[in-house]
Amino acid sequence: MNDAAAGRPDDLVRAHEERVNALAERLLRPYLSALSGRPSSKQAKEFNDPIWGTLYLHSEEIVVLDSPVLQRLRRIRQLGVGHYVYPAATHTRLEHSLGVVHQVQRMVSSINDRGAISGENGQTTPGDVIDEDLLRVLRMAALCHDVGHGFMSHVSEYALDSNRDCEDLRLQFQQFIQRPQKSQLSEMTAHFLVKSPAFAELIDIAYSTTPRHPPEDLTERMGQLILGRPIDEKVLLLHEFISGPFDADKMDYLARDAMMCGVPNITDIPRLVQKLRATERSKEQLPDGLRRAVKAQRAAYVVTGVAASGGRTLDEIALARTLLFDKVYRHQKVRAVESMVTQIVILLAEHGAGHASDIPFRLSDDQLLELNDDALEQALGRQLVDDDASWAPVVRDLSRCLRDRDLFVRGFAFASVMTGDDYRDDPDQKDALRAFLDACTMPAAAAEFMGEVIQLLVGIADILDQPLPVDPSQLAHYVCLSRPKPAPRLDGSDTGRAHLIEADGKATQASVDAAETSPWADAYIATRDLGHIFCPRQLAHLVYVAAENVVFERFGLRLPSSMQHYAKQVPSEVDTVRRKLQEAGWYDDRPLELRPIPEALRAGDIEDRLQKVVDALTNYQGPARADDAGSKAGGAGSVGRAQVLSYVRQFAEGGDDVVNAALDVLAQVRVIDRDAVVSSLRAFLDSNETFRGASIAPLGSPKDSSAVLTYFVGDLAEEYELNIRSLDQALIYPEPIVLVDDFIGTGRQAVDILQVYMGVERDDPLDEERETLPDDGRALLTTRPVAFVFATGTEAGRMKLEEKAAELGIDATAYVHTSEIPSLDSVLNGHPHRVAFIEFARKKGYEATAMLNGEERDDEWRTERSLGYGNRGLLLTSAFNTPTAATTILWADGAGWVPLMPRRTKR
Repeated sequence: MNDAAAGRPDDLVRAHEERVNALAERLLRPYLSALSGRPSSKQAKEFNDPIWGTLYLHSEEIVVLDSPVLQRLRRIRQLGVGHYVYPAATHTRLEHSLGVVHQVQRMVSSINDRGAISGENGQTTPGDVIDEDLLRVLRMAALCHDVGHGFMSHVSEYALDSNRDCEDLRLQFQQFIQRPQKSQLSEMTAHFLVKSPAFAELIDIAYSTTPRHPPEDLTERMGQLILGRPIDEKVLLLHEFISGPFDADKMDYLARDAMMCGVPNITDIPRLVQKLRATERSKEQLPDGLRRAVKAQRAAYVVTGVAASGGRTLDEIALARTLLFDKVYRHQKVRAVESMVTQIVILLAEHGAGHASDIPFRLSDDQLLELNDDALEQALGRQLVDDDASWAPVVRDLSRCLRDRDLFVRGFAFASVMTGDDYRDDPDQKDALRAFLDACTMPAAAAEFMGEVIQLLVGIADILDQPLPVDPSQLAHYVCLSRPKPAPRLDGSDTGRAHLIEADGKATQASVDAAETSPWADAYIATRDLGHIFCPRQLAHLVYVAAENVVFERFGLRLPSSMQHYAKQVPSEVDTVRRKLQEAGWYDDRPLELRPIPEALRAGDIEDRLQKVVDALTNYQGPARADDAGSKAGGAGSVGRAQVLSYVRQFAEGGDDVVNAALDVLAQVRVIDRDAVVSSLRAFLDSNETFRGASIAPLGSPKDSSAVLTYFVGDLAEEYELNIRSLDQALIYPEPIVLVDDFIGTGRQAVDILQVYMGVERDDPLDEERETLPDDGRALLTTRPVAFVFATGTEAGRMKLEEKAAELGIDATAYVHTSEIPSLDSVLNGHPHRVAFIEFARKKGYEATAMLNGEERDDEWRTERSLGYGNRGLLLTSAFNTPTAATTILWADGAGWVPLMPRRTKR
């Protein structure tokens, strides 16, 4: 039930404060009653800790420690559900809180032992930098900083992230305290709890055990420290000891969590403590951020930080925290268990009485595993009614699963950076991945996506006659999305905000000295953290198939095979599900890429054969498709295993024999690459001395691949005294001109370019836009030797170009380096499936050219080009754009056919 949003702008915050006050009263009143009216027997105590050895608490701290507010932390595990993966990680919030007190004491002692640097020569002012009064405040805040945690620590509060009531509360609290980022529910609750009347009464009783008076405004200052806010006008960064870049909280949990999980801790905590420093600075000497923040006028201020010589210990904190997130906090099985707890919390919050933020405080960790009717009523804050029968069994079942360790598993995986993604440079793939990841971060879009997955899942289970563990209406609580999530960075807590203190007392923010630390730490998590869909084990294969279909059909996202590994799916078992669905006709109206792999592509040697094709096309860098920024070329046109596999799957329509023939054909495609073009020009120049020192120009316009090839042959410029120029520039100089291109087929395109240059009627106008030369340029072109150099081509095309050039009065030589071009006839000569493959290629080429370059083509035109312009079935491509003389199915895009090497039109 939502608190009233109307009225004062802090109504939600005040209502939460009242609930926390009531919680404190309920927890503390029996204890306070027991303590009042009789002398306290509480004494200072020492504790043995497995991480830090002997810990010490003062008598007043023992009174607080023994209170129900602190003792409830014994029943809350520090890592929530981490012990399901790391069995020894059963340490609690109470143990951690004691460790934080110990670290605060060490930090203060380290600074006080050295004093504050007060002069440029490094001399220090004797005496305590942090007095006893401030130390008591810090110690008590450290002891109580986690009192706002509910069952299973962060798990229960993160489960409420999507709860609208809690989100509104956090947003209003952010505005209330004027903080750049929203506080966590646990932090907010701890803040109000230590400021509650009942807790203030506890502090008064606690200090009655000691001759000392409580520090002034103790509970108020504790509340500010828990939020990471300043509490002292002189020691400006005292709050960072509790919530900051190198706070006592981190010092304890980095070491404690690592040891209890059995993983290495790379942070040298003793060295960090030894390197803590304080410096006295006038207002003018303060770093900019601190100078703007101070309000009181003092002769000097104290800035605390880390000695510049120990600055790398801050990197250790960043790295240790990053590695713990990767290895422990975001471990996939930890997240799977968290998703189960989350569903319990969501249901309890939806159906419980009172505000959703109360839920984490109604149970302990162990009670969550025994949700009988009594425990369920306690969690709900009300009695069960008949209507609860629709959802309560789900909560009980999930509780049982947690108790019996019958845990969810990975059904699907994805990431912002997907290993082995051959489409990673494709703009369409980038856009699809971005759209999918964005959808996963938005509750409504994520719910819509998961709704589609579950709908497909139900249909698949029905076809396969596989029973579901629950009624379909409740599957959303068993098939759960867990998106990629970076390590949270709370305001002021990242190590870049720490201050480095030089020997002369100068203080500089660490981000100035090492601005890259936080970005690389964030980037590490961002590139390694995966998103998952978790589900019961018996549904895992079905969930994968359902999710991959929704991801592809809704977002256009292609998943690399590596995602099956990250989802812990056995490919053969997933393929078995696909094949059964195919037999049932489920894939009939679905994209080919989603269907089971054809039998011919399941042979033992298939990976080697696919790799042969990839190797043959290594130097191909064809056109990228347009994205939001416009058309752009680049690596998006490269061909990897995924592209080859997706392309060859289309041949399954012709049967396994045609698929096998397709692999043989593709492995023989010739790429006219940089080396081929450079070698061609070298051979021509070696046999034609007249053209040494020539101007080298592209044949065509900047949008032709010849423009790039001209740049490549600049490799020979120094050796042959060549000048790389545009044709317009080349005509200004008296040297011979060499026009370079990769391929000449029938000669139609080269002749058309030449006729446009000369401004004469075109014999066979192509669907290409070109610019003519000016009158003086045409005249100049007829006054010097001109050579056309092609890496490969046909003799007929070469002769036709020379003849047309002569007709136009141009003294031209056309040179083709090699006329040996692989073709369907040559490659499939003697192949057992030659006829079947060529007929399939002819049929698909004919269909794919029905609409080409936006123009409808007639039957005769398509028939004459079904195997490429000229119907010679050539198997070649330039490194950048496939010529139309190549076999049509390599480049044509139409009638559902997806080419391996699409062409960029030259319109």
